Amino acid sequence: MSVYLFHLFRHFTTRPPLHLQLPVLISDGIPALVELLSLDGEDVQSVAVSVLCNISEHDPVRRALSAAYAGPVLIHLLSSASDEVQSRAAIVISDVACVDNNRSGKCS
Repeated sequence: MSVYLFHLFRHFTTRPPLHLQLPVLISDGIPALVELLSLDGEDVQSVAVSVLCNISEHDPVRRALSAAYAGPVLIHLLSSASDEVQSRAAIVISDVACVDNNRSGKCS
């Protein structure tokens, strides 16, 4: 299943329009992406975190990431050997921090 999801989500490594992101949410794509982040293999992690980085600016995606307990996995990716994975994980963490229950300050 993870290989299938890897190939499916590779098409989302560029910022898709919001109406194309909805199927990812409806089909429980966020937990699947979080699962891919947990796998060994920089290529899989890079694609998964790229997809999340491109869609995590939207509140429904942020909430789905929070519900999927993506925080610990994303924090772990900050120590990745890949600068690209590190930087994208940091952006997603910043976006998830903007969910009401995850923050104490104000996000824009």
